[in-house]
Amino acid sequence: ALEGRFQISAKTLDKDLVVIRTYMPSDAMKARFHNRIIDDLHDREVIISVARHTETGIFRTNEDMEVQYAMPKEHLNKLLAQERAANDELIAEFGDRVFEYDDDIMDREFPELKTVPKLHFFHAPTNKSYDANYGKLMFNECMRIAIDQYQNRTGVQVNNGAWMIVDDVEFTGDWKELLDTYTLPTIHSTENEFEGGTLISSEDLPYPLEDTRVNWWATYASKNFREKYVISQRVNKVLWKQTEQVVYYSARFLEVLHENMKEGRHAQSEIATPTICEWNGCRRVEIDRKFIEGDQFYTNFNGVHTTEEIQARLEFNRAHGVHKLVHPCKW
Repeated sequence: ALEGRFQISAKTLDKDLVVIRTYMPSDAMKARFHNRIIDDLHDREVIISVARHTETGIFRTNEDMEVQYAMPKEHLNKLLAQERAANDELIAEFGDRVFEYDDDIMDREFPELKTVPKLHFFHAPTNKSYDANYGKLMFNECMRIAIDQYQNRTGVQVNNGAWMIVDDVEFTGDWKELLDTYTLPTIHSTENEFEGGTLISSEDLPYPLEDTRVNWWATYASKNFREKYVISQRVNKVLWKQTEQVVYYSARFLEVLHENMKEGRHAQSEIATPTICEWNGCRRVEIDRKFIEGDQFYTNFNGVHTTEEIQARLEFNRAHGVHKLVHPCKW
């Protein structure tokens, strides 16, 4: 839980918060957290935000948000037990770095989330599809929860912005090298903290609403988001979309996002984050292509390459001093 509201503290972090977002990570992923991210980023505060389900249940809803059916209790209990065991192992290994969240916590913080249509996932044991949790779609809201949980637990104010790193991305160089390239002073963006802040991501581009790359995701949005950023003539019927395996939100931009959340403006984060940035005086900065692997080794689509091919590319890059982001690494 959020353990109460965070009161602005005189104690400030004064360095980046780095949030690794995960769900029942594999041993290889946990080794990645330790040996790559945490070890490399020794001068930053690294935490792990892990999703879980609750005994409230897992349901399937239709487009009108009506419940069609629920996951049978015996399957729900088995999944909950698996999650609990995985999260207990994570806490045993990483200790106070770990923060758990679930949809109940999200709904209490952001009541309008309940109005956003649900993405579905297939559950093989029951041969049915169910609503995915918010962690699959709403990265901004999940980041806000993680930041607030960290502030509440430590009493330390996150004042230097936050990086988000998903659990299935690899960087074949030193993570510190990558993040140091994009500090606000380095990219000459400190003055933007007096405006809308700064967003750092990749493949951050505008698309007309009819483009399939954004119009499908636009259905996963609240009424207030659609009215302000989709329907409004002011935005010229354009949505921005980014790739969000590695994202930096400056302190000011985190405030802008939070202000929008409090106004009930929620949407799938690939479109929500850059679109909110565009219309709120935020500066967008692209991660340089030199840090991003080509040949479709940095993509949202599973199945483009086999696990063996991805592992071979990682091994090649490291052996030859090639520093690239690679995704997805789901083993």
